[in-house]
Amino acid sequence: MTGPRAAPRRPGAGPGPVGGDLSLALAADMARTAGARLLDLFARGDIRPVTKSPGQRGSAADTEAERYIVGTILTTLPGHRVVAEESGACGPASDHTWIVDPLDGTHNFLRGRRDWGVSIAYAYRDTVLTGVFHAPTTGALYAATRGGGAYRDGHRLRVRPAPHLSESLAICSASAPPWRDTARRILDGLWGSVLDLRITGCGAGALCQVAEGSADVFAEVDGERWDYAAGALILHEAGGTLTDFAGGPVTARSSTVVAAASRDLHAQARAVIGGEPPGARAAPPGDGRGTPDGPPGEGR
Repeated sequence: MTGPRAAPRRPGAGPGPVGGDLSLALAADMARTAGARLLDLFARGDIRPVTKSPGQRGSAADTEAERYIVGTILTTLPGHRVVAEESGACGPASDHTWIVDPLDGTHNFLRGRRDWGVSIAYAYRDTVLTGVFHAPTTGALYAATRGGGAYRDGHRLRVRPAPHLSESLAICSASAPPWRDTARRILDGLWGSVLDLRITGCGAGALCQVAEGSADVFAEVDGERWDYAAGALILHEAGGTLTDFAGGPVTARSSTVVAAASRDLHAQARAVIGGEPPGARAAPPGDGRGTPDGPPGEGR
């Protein structure tokens, strides 16, 4: 995985979005190729950790996978823009933006844990149209196109919500300062209100778990666009509800995300995250589904 695969140049920088079949096929191919390389490094223990900032670590594997994905997009679809976790934004200003997390769950990867994967989304004029998340340690490929449904390995995904928050399994994601106090408040609210709680360290994977019915609620306090762009669309197309903590749509500038397998669970989760009693109900999201929008746009 030293560079982009040879591929015919395809149209896509002009007016109108790239077709779902094309963007989905490209995203799935890139995710599988990058995932295969990451899995090889993971199996051999070739993790090469690096410190990005206090409390944040990365690896040479992140950079290698991202270089391949970004290079493939810019070669295959000249005129498109890419926003990626390691390298930021590259390519010209464009209506077409790809949002890439080459290794979501880096700390898990570094410690030999299996919860990590490759997240790739395609957005046209601020609306995510295609999302893919690949989990190399299980081989699962989650994919969605807007209006076309969500799938895992070709099988249609539908949420399977618990009847009440007290019977649900919730997943949280939060890092160290400056988010520690907010994270504690979220954990305190959910801990006594759900049946079981997990902290997985892989937000995109957690959104896919809610989409497939193996979890009911997900809350993230320190997200970036590449953490949720693909997973949010997958959950939305599986019938779930997702907003920021205030109940607004998730956009390129959102850092908080609360997702659930039903509107009712979503309202209950938002209420307890906000410090209300477990039986309280937050106001419903404005559009009824919390449809993810975003992200191009620069910065936070």
